[in-house]
Amino acid sequence: MALQGCYACIKYLVIIFNFLFWLAGIGVLALSIYTYVKASNYVAGSDEIKTLFISLYILMAAGSLMTILGFLGCCGALRESQCMLGSFFFLVLIILIAEIVAGVWAAMNQKEVEDILTNELRRIIQKEYGLNEVANRTIDAIQHDFTCCGASGPSDWKESNFNKNKDGGKITTTEDALRGVQSQFGIYKVPSSCCVNSAECNPNPLQTIGNAVGFDNSIHKDGCVKKLEKAFKNNLTIVAGVGIGLGVIQILGLIFSIILCCAIRNGEGVSYHV
Repeated sequence: MALQGCYACIKYLVIIFNFLFWLAGIGVLALSIYTYVKASNYVAGSDEIKTLFISLYILMAAGSLMTILGFLGCCGALRESQCMLGSFFFLVLIILIAEIVAGVWAAMNQKEVEDILTNELRRIIQKEYGLNEVANRTIDAIQHDFTCCGASGPSDWKESNFNKNKDGGKITTTEDALRGVQSQFGIYKVPSSCCVNSAECNPNPLQTIGNAVGFDNSIHKDGCVKKLEKAFKNNLTIVAGVGIGLGVIQILGLIFSIILCCAIRNGEGVSYHV
């Protein structure tokens, strides 16, 4: 039994679209894994921010499923199997609905995600930096790579443990006494990763800023949250374009697969060879 005429064309269109779907699945899987590995350098030790990785886990699962479904759809079209084509249609429809729901959720919760990121970065800066090596590497990597300082700005460092002595505020050394005097005048220290040019920074003690210090212009003024948002928005057009293109492929695949499935079931355009 073989399809003829326009139905034969539809059959091969389904095969082509499923091959593209398979390639898209591999692309989504590779991109989500790359993003996960890249982002892990910036969120190490932060369980709160790591919860935002749920979307990446979903993308990994979706990419894996798309790869499997692309193969299933190709086999279904080649073998002219109603069962395989029907399963393909049903599962792709579920993925398409899930993608729409995820997109709507992301748009509606953008401010909440921003608040989580801001609060968690500020917490790490004020409570953990200088006491936790993982936190040190995370914040330094973000500030260096995104040319920023603090969550909202350099002032986030003012009340941080990084600016306090190791004995919980008790002045025990000359350096502690100097820090105490400095804090009264609004002068505080920031890590060297905040510096515009690390060659101009004094690493020991680390860079100081304030009204009485002339290093103010050598410190990045922008907060890291805004820089992270800007980096995300710069890539948003590409992400949106890929998403729309993927959606078009999915919709066309759904249409052609259901037409092909109905043609096989009704025996339309079918020739029998004896």
